[in-house]
Amino acid sequence: MAFDDYDYDRLFTLIYSKVINLFNLPLDMFIRTKDELIKGLYEGLITYDGVDEILRNELSQNIYLFSGAKTFQTIKDIQSVMVEDGKIISLSKFKKAAKERFDIYNKNYLETEYNTSVGQGQMVSKWTDITNKKDTFPYLEYSAVMDTRTSDICEHLDGIIRKVDDQFWKTYSPLNHFNCRCEIHQLSKYDEFEVTKIKTVREQSKLADNNMSDIFKMNPYYEKVVFSKKHPYFDVPKTYKEWAKKNFGFPTK
Repeated sequence: MAFDDYDYDRLFTLIYSKVINLFNLPLDMFIRTKDELIKGLYEGLITYDGVDEILRNELSQNIYLFSGAKTFQTIKDIQSVMVEDGKIISLSKFKKAAKERFDIYNKNYLETEYNTSVGQGQMVSKWTDITNKKDTFPYLEYSAVMDTRTSDICEHLDGIIRKVDDQFWKTYSPLNHFNCRCEIHQLSKYDEFEVTKIKTVREQSKLADNNMSDIFKMNPYYEKVVFSKKHPYFDVPKTYKEWAKKNFGFPTK
């Protein structure tokens, strides 16, 4: 992973001394995060051919912005453990607490975010193929992996069949949660199937919504993003809004 050889001790010392702060974020953390997620995106994109360069660049830019926002939120959270009962704790105690927070973001979360980058890249590639072949394959079927790990979200959407251009796919195309394993199958106009009635689609979508986060209610191909702007990383205090628009001083491509 990206942070296996990271110099935690130096980082925590610089945060404790306020050299690193929310207006002076660590560039190396941003670069490692960005590089890891870009690697995942391109691993997913090579599954199919035909994704144009403009779309690839927009997806990459989204990862740059996401990585900047994540770096901001990581440092903000680490800073929060510096004070207990209104007093600044010792450096040694801070380093221990800071390492726990750091690992949440850059081990636990990062692995899931990497998998999301791969999966969304695969879906963008898939949708490029779907769009190019929609005259021959005008319908799509939502297909969930049905086993003990199947989420309530995917179970309710499994088997829904609608036209390629149906609005349903702009909200409920996989991925529909972290580590989602669902697929969409292209159906020929010569295949035998029954299009799911709109009433059923609405009922099943409503049931899926009960457990589905807003950050997945989108289609990465149409929105040209890997991570939705509704992701909590992008939610920054008003004080830092203008700073966030500049990607916290980090590059955007």
